[in-house]
Amino acid sequence: KKLSQYKYLIMFDLASKVSGVCVWDLEEKKPAFTSVIKVPDVEENKAAYLMAELRGFLVHFNDRLGNDWVGKALIARELCPMQQGKFTTAKTLIALGKAHAVLDCFIADQSVDYYDLEGVAPATTHAYFRKLKGLPAGEKVEKEDVRGYLVAEYGIDPKTTLDETDAIFLAKTFQDVFWDKELEGEIKEK
Repeated sequence: KKLSQYKYLIMFDLASKVSGVCVWDLEEKKPAFTSVIKVPDVEENKAAYLMAELRGFLVHFNDRLGNDWVGKALIARELCPMQQGKFTTAKTLIALGKAHAVLDCFIADQSVDYYDLEGVAPATTHAYFRKLKGLPAGEKVEKEDVRGYLVAEYGIDPKTTLDETDAIFLAKTFQDVFWDKELEGEIKEK
C-alpha cells in the first residue's frame, strides 16, 4: 500500500525496559496519543512480558480509536543498534535485539502492516531535528531539546516521558522524511 492509504502510524521506540509508543495521525500530521510499555527488572521472561504488553497496547488502541483502524494503521520503529558503542553494551544490544524480535513476532501474530523490519535510524532523526532548528551538522541533539520542541510545536504535556517524545519525533521524522522519499520514488516512476 501507499503511505497515503493509512490513517495512523504506530511508532515504537523500543528498549529492553521502557519503550515509548506514539500513535501518529498521518492525516492531521500530529500525535494522536502516546504510551509507555514497561518491563520490570524482576520479570523472569521479559520477552513474554513484552509480548503481553504489546497485546495490551493493542486493546488500549482499540479502546481509544475503535475497530475501524484495522487496515488503516502502519507500524514502524526505531532502528536497532548494530554494534556496541559509547552508550551500548553487548548486554544492551542483546536485550534490544530480543525486544525487536518480540515486536516482529507480534506484527506477524496480529497480521498488521509494517513499514519494514529495520526502522528509522537515530542519525536520521537527529539530522532532521538539526535541520528544523537550523543547527550545525555537528551539534549534539539532546532528548530534552526534542521534548521542548514537541511541547512548543504540538502543545504536548511538558511532563511527557523522554521515551514517548522519542517515539513522537521518530513518527514525525517518518512522515516528513520517509513519506517524501516514497513520493520521490513515485514521481520517478511516472
